[in-house]
Amino acid sequence: MQDYFLRLRTVLLRLLGRVLPQKWVKLGVVLVAPVLMISVLYLLPGSGDSSQAARSGLPAIHGPQDVANMPYDYQFIGQGQITGGSEEVWIIGNVPIRVAAQTQLASELHVGDFVVLTGRILQDKTWLADRIQLTQEDETYFTFNGPLEMIQESLWQIGGHSLVVEQQTEVGDKLELGQILLTTFTAPEDSTWIAMKILAFDEFPAPPVIILAEEVIPTPVPVEFGVAAPKITNNTATADKVKVNWVDLDQKEKEKSNNGNSANRDHEKDEDDDD
Repeated sequence: MQDYFLRLRTVLLRLLGRVLPQKWVKLGVVLVAPVLMISVLYLLPGSGDSSQAARSGLPAIHGPQDVANMPYDYQFIGQGQITGGSEEVWIIGNVPIRVAAQTQLASELHVGDFVVLTGRILQDKTWLADRIQLTQEDETYFTFNGPLEMIQESLWQIGGHSLVVEQQTEVGDKLELGQILLTTFTAPEDSTWIAMKILAFDEFPAPPVIILAEEVIPTPVPVEFGVAAPKITNNTATADKVKVNWVDLDQKEKEKSNNGNSANRDHEKDEDDDD
């Protein structure tokens, strides 16, 4: 490396010596040499982030958009409420979720929204979301797969995460250290992961199917005067799609009253004729 810079210095001196006085040439070399040294070191093979990443066995990350290209070991699905975070890391159901440029957002999302999401667990334990979309469910849970690494009384370590196993936790039979497990948990506000179900991993479950229900119209309740309102059997239709022939109750009652009065008058007339 030292010989390389000596040769470079000699070439520069010869080139500049033909057009500049000797004192200016020496001053220029003194000022420019450090800059050239830094630039060449950065460009040489084996330098820079890319080579350092290659030596460590990990790909280089040049920006948030490249995080989706990192290798991953496991997957997750879940749903919960967006409670905060930053532009790149959202807190969903009290779990930090990485959101990259490739993350598909099905709609405009805001803090307070309940969402369902799917994603991958990277080798550095980052939970990277592949897709996030709104849901009408307000239940919070996550399901992920990972190896069983430790069991210490009620504390299990699975895939690098500690989970509390309680009496109501559903635990599969004959689970062993190193075995890949499928774990469902919920995370209260104190950041403790409470295991709901731990089973041997067979295959990853399909993500939840999201059906955005239309506005629900309740079935009308019966009305007065013994006349029941018509029943709407299609309770998932919108108001524009449902046509109901409502009964004019006032008019019905008036007709009933008029008929009664007319019958009374006829009866009184018959009695007068008999007299």
